[in-house]
Amino acid sequence: MMTRCAVCNHKERETFEKDLALERTTAADVARAIGCNRSTVTRHLRNHLLPELRESYQANAEPELKHLDVLAEMMELYGRMKEHLSNAENGEDWQAIRAFHAEARKDLELLAKLLGELQQEGTVNITVSPQWLTMRHTITMALEPYPQAREAVLEALSEPG
Repeated sequence: MMTRCAVCNHKERETFEKDLALERTTAADVARAIGCNRSTVTRHLRNHLLPELRESYQANAEPELKHLDVLAEMMELYGRMKEHLSNAENGEDWQAIRAFHAEARKDLELLAKLLGELQQEGTVNITVSPQWLTMRHTITMALEPYPQAREAVLEALSEPG
């Protein structure tokens, strides 16, 4: 005998589906609310929540969010935060100054990322990685019968850039 889907049988199925489609909640949160495994919810999404229904929920999302200009909103928020910081500085409220300064710094960092003015990727130094050291050793050992080539390769590898 086949058991029915725990999500399909739940009285709040429509709410759960809408919140999942709009990414307002996670499968893990729905699973906790229903009392089932996360895999049950993801299987429900895959097998029972039709793509058309998901698209319908997304198409009917709050209208003000559809045309949101994130950059403009962030710039306005940053301007307001600077104003609050200035007011706190004028009143010499050091606790507020510290709090507003931290928020303004976060806002400024996000603005810089949105404008592409802040590099988000880290720098990787491969010359200290175990894989590179192993490969370098393997190359130099393979070139041992060819001393001139070995020296040329080692010299080239040690040159910057």
